[in-house]
Amino acid sequence: MKTTGSMRFPHKRSLPAATLVAITAILFALFSAFAVFEYFQSRRDILSLMRQEGAILLDALREGSVRTTLASRAMEQRMVSDLSRAARFLEEMDSRGLLDGRALARFAALLDLNQAIVLDARGRAIKRAFPGKGLPAGLNALAAPVLSGGDSAATGVFRPGTVYAAAVRRRRGGAVAAFAEGGDFAAFRREAGPGRLVREIGGRPGVAYVAIQDTAGIWMASSGVRELSSVSTDSFLGRVLHGGASGSRMIPFEERKVFEIAGSFVFENGEPGLFRIGLELEAYRRTERNAVLRLAFIALAFVCAGVIGFGLLVAGQNVKLISESFTRFRTHTGEILENLEDAVAAAEGEGRITVFNKAAVNLFGVEAKSVLGHSIDPGKGPCFPILFDSWRTGKAVTQPRLECPVQGGTKVLFLRTSVVHGTSGKVDAVILVATDLTTQTGLEEELRRSEKLKAMGELASGVAHEIRNPLNAVGMIAQRFLKEFTPKQDEEEYRNLARTVVGEVKRTNDIVQRFLRFASPPPLSPAPADAAPFLVEAGKVFESSAKARGVKFSVSSEAATLPCLDADAMKQALLNLLSNALDATPAGGRIVLRGRLKAKEYWIEVEDDGGGIPDADRDRIFDLYFTTKPEGTGLGLPLAHQIVQGHGGRIDVESASGKGALFRIRLPMEDKT
Repeated sequence: MKTTGSMRFPHKRSLPAATLVAITAILFALFSAFAVFEYFQSRRDILSLMRQEGAILLDALREGSVRTTLASRAMEQRMVSDLSRAARFLEEMDSRGLLDGRALARFAALLDLNQAIVLDARGRAIKRAFPGKGLPAGLNALAAPVLSGGDSAATGVFRPGTVYAAAVRRRRGGAVAAFAEGGDFAAFRREAGPGRLVREIGGRPGVAYVAIQDTAGIWMASSGVRELSSVSTDSFLGRVLHGGASGSRMIPFEERKVFEIAGSFVFENGEPGLFRIGLELEAYRRTERNAVLRLAFIALAFVCAGVIGFGLLVAGQNVKLISESFTRFRTHTGEILENLEDAVAAAEGEGRITVFNKAAVNLFGVEAKSVLGHSIDPGKGPCFPILFDSWRTGKAVTQPRLECPVQGGTKVLFLRTSVVHGTSGKVDAVILVATDLTTQTGLEEELRRSEKLKAMGELASGVAHEIRNPLNAVGMIAQRFLKEFTPKQDEEEYRNLARTVVGEVKRTNDIVQRFLRFASPPPLSPAPADAAPFLVEAGKVFESSAKARGVKFSVSSEAATLPCLDADAMKQALLNLLSNALDATPAGGRIVLRGRLKAKEYWIEVEDDGGGIPDADRDRIFDLYFTTKPEGTGLGLPLAHQIVQGHGGRIDVESASGKGALFRIRLPMEDKT
């Protein structure tokens, strides 16, 4: 149990079960996060490898297609060039007159021509190497530029990829044309072109499909491909086709998911196209399953280890908790007692004090080190006699409202003791708890006083209204008696009595007016004000009155700015307090007006060394009409109280009969008006 001073009950600190659970949860979370990270990292790695593999296949497909296209173009150019030389050879033979029908057929066979034709100037065939085969379909289109005189030679390809032809101008007029079948070349293109690459790549393990596609649809695909999305309906394909780059994604294909790589290229005719390669996800799924298995294994292993370790730790904790529970209980209780706002003192065993908390030190003004560990000394302070009596008699004591002179003044305390008996009936411990009710009592008194003044003020207002009219009538009648009537005898006495009535009526009317002002005070006009000049000015007004009575008067103040002060009203309240002090102070006495900052308040104190206030009168001094002066009205202090309360403050009184009095005005340093 920790107490004020050097006394402390030691105890060993043990790790709470909640901390163990938290540590276990944190470790589990860390391992789980690591396993999840490994799982997703494995997925990212396999996807990255598949993306690289797809990119390699895509580059191979693109590069192979480019090379095949270049080779095809070179072969086509070579075939066309050979046909052009064959046509020129036949024209040379024709110009020498050596090219009849049999010669034309012989030369065509030697040159491996499918057909050789000699045309006249009108484009009619006058000689053919192989008459039975008929005229080739593209003859007219081939010979037209030569027969028109625009070109001396022309070449062409008919039935795309199957028939190649060349024509030269004939010196005798007309043209000589040579034709050759391109079937072998077409077969080469089929075997060595993109089709072969599509079939080869599409047949590799792990490749679901390979397709070549344009905006119209699938141009070429590997076997087994029945349907793929079109460019017009697939935004991903549109971005790749028009962006001139490549991309990858997961897509469904024949009731399963595949990883697709798509890349753009340009056909021979300049139109854009796409290569699409779909990769099977078996390796990806296998890696994913392995990662899940590893995650489950790690989690299971950790859970087993955590359960075993946690069980061992809990077992150890239970042993420590059992051995240290009493000490920990006392320590925690001591910590709570030490920080209570109520003063707590406790005695144990043979009456030695073991607890004396901070609140007790502050309230009773006794150092903890001077009492802790010592026997109860009734002379140490106001709480110790009660603590000693409870320990001696073994009976609890309750003092609901005990006024104790302590350091800093008189405190109103609520004291109570509790007695703990052992199994044998002997007193084991006595605990005293003291609650400071001074502030609460002051507030209750302030509230009671305010309510009482309010009620009395309302009563006074009603009575004053009822009295004022007949009082004025009495005054007017008395004035008429003075002015209009003359008695036949004892005139002087008559007039003295009439003047007395008029004066008393006037004095009574003034009292009534003051009652009315108290019941309905004018509204305050608060404004920021400097405390020191205000108090000096109020002191100057009162100084002459004190000097005339032979009373010493002094003013002292700490500088501060009062945020909200009605200077005229507060000056009236101070003058009322100073006037009461002057009436209570004999010649040669002393009155002090001082101001000082205290926490969040500004205190204005009026202190005198007069006769003080009797105990019987102390609770009544702020009551309306209460006065001990022969000529008093009982309004001075109630008015002062009313003004201070209107500023959000309150008045405290400290006095004893024959020892002077101190009135303290406590004004808040924050605007509470």
